Amino acid sequence: MVVPDETGAIVRGRRGREFLEPGNLDEVLRAVGQCRGATIEPRSTRQWIRRSGDAVIDGRIVSVVNESYTFVSDHIRRVVRIAERGRQVVPPRGSARAPECREPIQCRAG
Repeated sequence: MVVPDETGAIVRGRRGREFLEPGNLDEVLRAVGQCRGATIEPRSTRQWIRRSGDAVIDGRIVSVVNESYTFVSDHIRRVVRIAERGRQVVPPRGSARAPECREPIQCRAG
């Protein structure tokens, strides 16, 4: 299974942010869904970075999707923080209670 790289346009925003408007999100989610054995429908996505010269110093990806399996559907919100090398990002409140994955996540054949 090959998941394509996300492509799209970069739009300048306020406070030095650059927003990615994905152009092939449906294609990416279709490939990820095949890998996971699910149908994935995008609800919303918001991705931005802030640069200092050529270095990315800050950013965030917020993605909301519906994942549908044979007998169950999930509404999933993912948030990813991006920080420059050497800079620490404070985890969100309540994350200390979140369980850790002990086994490696594997793609299963559909």
